[in-house]
Amino acid sequence: MKSTDEKAIPIVEKSFYLHDQKKRITFKTPDIRQMQEVIIDKRTKIYIAVGADPDEARSRYKTKRETSGKVQFASRKPVAASGQ
Repeated sequence: MKSTDEKAIPIVEKSFYLHDQKKRITFKTPDIRQMQEVIIDKRTKIYIAVGADPDEARSRYKTKRETSGKVQFASRKPVAASGQ
Protein backbone atom coordinates (compact mmCIF):
# COMPACT_ATOMS: atom_id res chain seq x y z
CA MET A 1 0.00 0.00 0.00
CA LYS A 2 1.37 3.42 -0.94
CA SER A 3 1.55 6.19 1.59
CA THR A 4 -0.04 9.55 0.81
CA ASP A 5 3.31 11.37 0.51
CA GLU A 6 4.52 9.19 -2.40
CA LYS A 7 4.02 10.68 -5.85
CA ALA A 8 2.22 8.68 -8.51
CA ILE A 9 4.29 7.64 -11.51
CA PRO A 10 2.60 8.52 -14.83
CA ILE A 11 1.89 5.48 -17.02
CA VAL A 12 1.75 5.31 -20.83
CA GLU A 13 -0.08 2.46 -22.52
CA LYS A 14 1.18 1.20 -25.87
CA SER A 15 -0.76 -1.47 -27.68
CA PHE A 16 -0.40 -3.31 -30.97
CA TYR A 17 -1.67 -6.42 -32.68
CA LEU A 18 0.36 -9.50 -33.54
CA HIS A 19 0.67 -10.28 -37.26
CA ASP A 20 -0.75 -13.81 -37.29
CA GLN A 21 -3.15 -13.53 -34.40
CA LYS A 22 -6.02 -11.24 -33.53
CA LYS A 23 -4.53 -10.81 -30.10
CA ARG A 24 -3.94 -7.34 -28.71
CA ILE A 25 -0.83 -6.80 -26.59
CA THR A 26 -0.66 -3.82 -24.24
CA PHE A 27 2.52 -2.61 -22.54
CA LYS A 28 2.30 -0.20 -19.62
CA THR A 29 5.46 1.86 -19.18
CA PRO A 30 6.25 4.98 -17.14
CA ASP A 31 6.16 8.27 -19.05
CA ILE A 32 9.71 9.57 -18.53
CA ARG A 33 8.79 13.01 -19.89
CA GLN A 34 6.84 13.57 -16.67
CA MET A 35 9.52 12.16 -14.38
CA GLN A 36 12.63 13.64 -12.78
CA GLU A 37 16.04 12.66 -14.18
CA VAL A 38 18.78 11.75 -11.68
CA ILE A 39 22.37 11.48 -12.91
CA ILE A 40 24.32 8.69 -11.20
CA ASP A 41 27.57 9.06 -13.16
CA LYS A 42 28.54 10.32 -16.62
CA ARG A 43 27.03 7.26 -18.33
CA THR A 44 24.09 6.42 -16.06
CA LYS A 45 20.76 8.20 -15.60
CA ILE A 46 17.69 7.02 -13.71
CA TYR A 47 14.20 8.47 -13.62
CA ILE A 48 12.18 8.93 -10.44
CA ALA A 49 8.82 10.46 -9.57
CA VAL A 50 8.72 14.24 -9.42
CA GLY A 51 9.21 15.37 -5.84
CA ALA A 52 11.09 12.24 -4.73
CA ASP A 53 14.50 12.62 -3.08
CA PRO A 54 17.34 12.33 -5.68
CA ASP A 55 20.01 11.59 -3.04
CA GLU A 56 17.99 8.66 -1.69
CA ALA A 57 17.46 7.36 -5.24
CA ARG A 58 21.23 7.51 -5.92
CA SER A 59 22.08 5.65 -2.72
CA ARG A 60 19.42 2.97 -3.37
CA TYR A 61 20.69 2.51 -6.96
CA LYS A 62 24.31 2.18 -5.83
CA THR A 63 23.38 -0.28 -3.07
CA LYS A 64 21.50 -2.47 -5.55
CA ARG A 65 24.40 -2.38 -8.02
CA GLU A 66 26.93 -3.30 -5.32
CA THR A 67 24.92 -6.28 -4.09
CA SER A 68 23.82 -7.63 -7.49
CA GLY A 69 25.61 -10.85 -8.36
CA LYS A 70 26.95 -11.33 -4.86
CA VAL A 71 25.88 -14.04 -2.47
CA GLN A 72 23.63 -12.50 0.14
CA PHE A 73 24.01 -15.28 2.70
CA ALA A 74 27.09 -17.21 3.75
CA SER A 75 27.17 -20.68 2.26
CA ARG A 76 27.23 -23.68 4.51
CA LYS A 77 30.66 -25.16 4.87
CA PRO A 78 30.86 -28.94 5.13
CA VAL A 79 31.85 -30.19 8.55
CA ALA A 80 35.37 -31.63 8.48
CA ALA A 81 35.69 -35.23 9.63
CA SER A 82 37.66 -35.70 12.82
CA GLY A 83 41.21 -37.03 12.39
CA GLN A 84 40.68 -40.52 13.87
